[in-house]
Amino acid sequence: PEARGLLILRPEKPYTAAGLDALRGYLERGGRLAVFLEPDAVTNLGELLTEFGIRPIGRRVVDPGAPTAAVGFPGLIVGRFGNHPAVRLFSSGQVTFFGAATGFRLVKTESTDRLHGLAFTGIEGRPADSPELPGDFVPLAVAGERARSGARIVAFGDADLATNRLLRSVYNIDLVMNAIAWLLERPEQLTLRPKSVRAVTDQRPVVLGEALLSFFGVGLLVPELLVLAAGLLWLRARG
Repeated sequence: PEARGLLILRPEKPYTAAGLDALRGYLERGGRLAVFLEPDAVTNLGELLTEFGIRPIGRRVVDPGAPTAAVGFPGLIVGRFGNHPAVRLFSSGQVTFFGAATGFRLVKTESTDRLHGLAFTGIEGRPADSPELPGDFVPLAVAGERARSGARIVAFGDADLATNRLLRSVYNIDLVMNAIAWLLERPEQLTLRPKSVRAVTDQRPVVLGEALLSFFGVGLLVPELLVLAAGLLWLRARG
């Protein structure tokens, strides 16, 4: 059976033509893809995403007008969210934290495509190496759906969001888990999880697989994680 969803985390080298064709065919058959990118990554995955209306900027995005993170840490405090089921429960004052992140441009390639920004910079967002450009609300996390095939994609401009302790930060876990829930059509899992104010003594890096198991439930996600892993291995073999 075909994988229910594929997870591509921090791609660091180009896919072969055969690998991209395999991904393209999977999506054209209604597949589901979650992608976590990094700025300046040497990958051609953006070519495929662009075909579905999601165009990675590639370079690191800054927002001079946003609240600052820790001194010397290239992070973005993000509190502006779109109108999409994955973030509809978010309200004013709830924020997420991105490390060094790239952004996206959304340009429909089919008239019936549905493209949404999930989390945005403020009005001064722009590529870090282009301070002369006018600022804009730059989406750092996006969701897309192709009506013709039923394919769904969620893309994040920061892989650290899901692979280290940033997943524990503020509402990051809700952004990531809700995006995956929407991707896999699990509307009952769209929620804001309880937050603890006590000190966290366990600072181990949190990998996405652990978080999915913890927050979606073992009975629900063990089979789906297996097909995600199997699909990823299949793509690596094809690539």
